[in-house]
Amino acid sequence: MSDSENNNGGERVTIQEIIERAIRVSQDQLVTAATKAAVSAVEITLGKRSADITSEAVQQSVKKLKTELPTFKKKGNQDQYYFNYDIESILDKALKANKDGNTKLVDETLQEGKNLLVKRQKLIKLADREQDGWHMIKEYVSDDLASNSEDEKNINRARKNAASKRKKKTAFC
Repeated sequence: MSDSENNNGGERVTIQEIIERAIRVSQDQLVTAATKAAVSAVEITLGKRSADITSEAVQQSVKKLKTELPTFKKKGNQDQYYFNYDIESILDKALKANKDGNTKLVDETLQEGKNLLVKRQKLIKLADREQDGWHMIKEYVSDDLASNSEDEKNINRARKNAASKRKKKTAFC
């Protein structure tokens, strides 16, 4: 297998992206299974079965298990789906923490969700103003490990890389 593979839309999906998504889904399934086991252990230890807790845990488990790794024709739709999935998981975590009365975890979780939304909004604004749009954003995000102080430098480098790739692509057409 090569470093990347083509999906139905002609976009390239790297092996790393596929692995990261598979890991994310596996982690969610593992958390669901662990939650179910913990709920069962608590119920057995207390010697009672709470219909509310069981019903809620079953509903959450069914929801998580129904969420499999879908296939998309377009990479943009796939990226947006996974972003929405991450936000949904964060909101579920915040709702549970709120129900449990853990206000500190609610605050932390909501801040995490807000940070993801702010970052996504920034990427949308950048993509909209650039000639190479999401191709430039892909280059920018791929160098996300650099510090924030080098943000403008990273944007410029991503802009040049995307323009270079666009020029190569049009030269072969």
